[in-house]
Amino acid sequence: MTDRCAFVPNASLYLFGILTSSMHMVWVNKVCGRLKSDYNYSINIVYNNFPWPENIKSEQ
Repeated sequence: MTDRCAFVPNASLYLFGILTSSMHMVWVNKVCGRLKSDYNYSINIVYNNFPWPENIKSEQ
């Protein structure tokens, strides 16, 4: 598996919410490479370096 295809085992709805949020899309717009108008989402560059929110309650 390359960094072009990945999965997160046992991912929560909270994680899905963060990855589809406008906050994450702003990060993607600034950090991702592009080929024409398509994003080049690299797990090592974009996902692993994303500044995840801290102090999250388990209810979220």
